[in-house]
Amino acid sequence: MDAVLQNFFQNVFEVSDLILLFSALSLAFKLHNLPETALNYCDNIRLTPKGLAEEYYDKVEKLIELNSFMIHPISIEVLQHLVLHAAKDFLDPSPEKILNLTRAIHYLDGIISEGSHSSATPEEIWKLTMTLKNIDSLVCIFFQTSPFMQKDIVEAQLVRLNNSFSETMFQKLLNSLCNQGLAMYKSARYLSVEEYIHNVNENEVKISLLLMEIDLKAYTPQNPMSKIQCFFLKYVLWTLKVLLYQPVITLSDEDFDKVQLLKEKLAESLVYCFRLSMDSFQEICEVGAPSFFFFDTLKKIFSLLFCRNEKYSYRNELFESMKLMKQLALKIDLAYSLKIIDDLTTISNCVYQKDYTKAGDLGDFEAIDSEIDHFCEFLFSNFYENSFSSI
Repeated sequence: MDAVLQNFFQNVFEVSDLILLFSALSLAFKLHNLPETALNYCDNIRLTPKGLAEEYYDKVEKLIELNSFMIHPISIEVLQHLVLHAAKDFLDPSPEKILNLTRAIHYLDGIISEGSHSSATPEEIWKLTMTLKNIDSLVCIFFQTSPFMQKDIVEAQLVRLNNSFSETMFQKLLNSLCNQGLAMYKSARYLSVEEYIHNVNENEVKISLLLMEIDLKAYTPQNPMSKIQCFFLKYVLWTLKVLLYQPVITLSDEDFDKVQLLKEKLAESLVYCFRLSMDSFQEICEVGAPSFFFFDTLKKIFSLLFCRNEKYSYRNELFESMKLMKQLALKIDLAYSLKIIDDLTTISNCVYQKDYTKAGDLGDFEAIDSEIDHFCEFLFSNFYENSFSSI
């Protein structure tokens, strides 16, 4: 039987075909809620789904290495594999998982420079370039990292390839959101505080217009994916609102007239993201992305701590949301996150206790173990660095 299979693969499939086949299998076994037949197969071969996914991924890497020794080493299938896994890595992030994204960007440059020598059609390159640009932008928006692709150069490449290829409405709206997010990300790092606050109203208008477009154009009953696409667009949009107001958390309410108002708007945006996520979590699980939205929502809820002032503490909103997140964690098999939620609750209690006593003594807060301290350092370094911190 093994010989028959080996002969079949050798005579029917090209190396590029096998790259896509094993890439798809690797991705499939990384998804949540695998069917029972897939789980039974993993049991029979004594591998976890994650372990089997890694084996398939390793096969792809070996095939890519083999492909590099061929006459035409630049392959559209390799780029498709890298883009596919870059998208998955965005939904299941860790610091080392930008590798597929950066490799895909480098590989795309190689394909574009090859031009007519590449096996890819202009439309294939155009679509993959658009997808890669948006993944890069989303990583920037959600994780506050500098984009790897230079937007102006990419836009010029897209026009040069062909500007007649049509996008779906979802792709058009997502592209508009990504462009707005990149512009705001740059503003937060290059403008002075006064300039940034002055431009807030202009960005609010742009985001409101995008929301109107999403409400009018995003949902189509004929498309079974329309509901989850609509949710994703709105979640990105409200994350843009968070991104817009978030830089002011390092300023005191007395520094500028609008700071307190902007912190209140930040709190409203954070709470809305939470509600949006909770209302759509069944659909989120169905598309295999519960972990990403769970932890992003948790991060947003914890950020309410930085919005409190003399008028609003947001204590009830924060602790009620934490309680719901604990219940959700058990439902979606993320029980390991319970300690993180408990740690965040402990920190929040200490902060509110300090606010209440108005004393300089932190009491139990100083006794929090180093693991919580490290988590807080990670949170701040990844999500709260901005150009205002040094002012």
